[in-house]
Amino acid sequence: MTKPWRHDCIRYSPTHKECKYETRGTISFELKDGKVVADLRPSGNQQGSSFYWPKSAVPYKSVDTTRIYVLEKLESAIIVGPSSRDWNDSTLLRIVDGSRILYDASICPLHHVVMNRQIEDGVSYEDYYLFREQYFDGESPRICPNDGKLYLACGSGIRHMTWRCPACYQISQEWRVKHGIN
Repeated sequence: MTKPWRHDCIRYSPTHKECKYETRGTISFELKDGKVVADLRPSGNQQGSSFYWPKSAVPYKSVDTTRIYVLEKLESAIIVGPSSRDWNDSTLLRIVDGSRILYDASICPLHHVVMNRQIEDGVSYEDYYLFREQYFDGESPRICPNDGKLYLACGSGIRHMTWRCPACYQISQEWRVKHGIN
């Protein structure tokens, strides 16, 4: 079985690179542990893919499983040497049915604007200790979930790829200034 078709590689820095991969095929669904798992069965001899059906995608029960879909994924790499890399993250980018987009991770679901990909240092939860319950919903900010920051229990020193919505970022900045957080 061959690998998915790769295109659009972007080097964000000397140590970070991201490539888009595309696979075509039909989709089937099953429920596992209360989550919807989609399985893309490839057409031709491309590699298939299984993934959790995104909550912000169209309802899975409305998807015609006999049609061919295009699945785009982003593979992020940390370059560890002149000729070696360590792929460290796979992100579902887009699910397309002909001209209809069923899911697009680059669009902020809250503000419906295009987000940018960027490399960001992890931010410690400790800076938000007094406001943790007010500010966070799980691991991301409640009022600005795509502010371009990755919140960690402690700093790891490793930089991560994140999405940044301009509106979420502005709300986050204003909130931090208002509450005295650098």
